[in-house]
Amino acid sequence: MKRPGQPHVPGTTCGAAGGQAGNALPFVAAMSRCEVLEHHGENVFDRGISFRGQDFVERVTLEQPHRVVFTRMSGPVLGTITNEIEGEGALLLLRFSFAWSSRVLRAVGR
Repeated sequence: MKRPGQPHVPGTTCGAAGGQAGNALPFVAAMSRCEVLEHHGENVFDRGISFRGQDFVERVTLEQPHRVVFTRMSGPVLGTITNEIEGEGALLLLRFSFAWSSRVLRAVGR
């Protein structure tokens, strides 16, 4: 993960994405809290977030060079969110993938 003061390494995007994952408030309007709770090595950390009034703990894994995985560890909706950066140069695209499980979703499916 890119630390404050470290230059971005050309050819990688996880440096910038890691900084955004650690402080997502400027990028996610529905999020009112985002704080790094604990580091588990250079590319993995836990963060606490409040999203639409609900609290979650997510493990963030930066998979170099173009993928960030958010694994919900606690909260009313568990699962995984994956952000993948695709493309080259100025033509970058961001793909979001979601795999969620919640008590509400399970109750509706019964």
